[in-house]
Amino acid sequence: MVVIIKALIDDPILIRKIDSLVKSKKYQDATHLAAQAIRNLLEEETEKARLDGFNVGHLNPYSFTEEMKTAS
Repeated sequence: MVVIIKALIDDPILIRKIDSLVKSKKYQDATHLAAQAIRNLLEEETEKARLDGFNVGHLNPYSFTEEMKTAS
């Protein structure tokens, strides 16, 4: 199965951060970066549900949220 997701990103700060991460060679391109972000979000949501609503933040050892903060 393939899912195609189109997104319009018009936030210049977010665009700069995405570009910075792609240029850092940590991701092949913006598509791979977005796929990793989705995987992290799904893992986080699954873990939160497993803990009966106890909010523990991002449990993935590779934190996309932290990566975005340092990309600016």
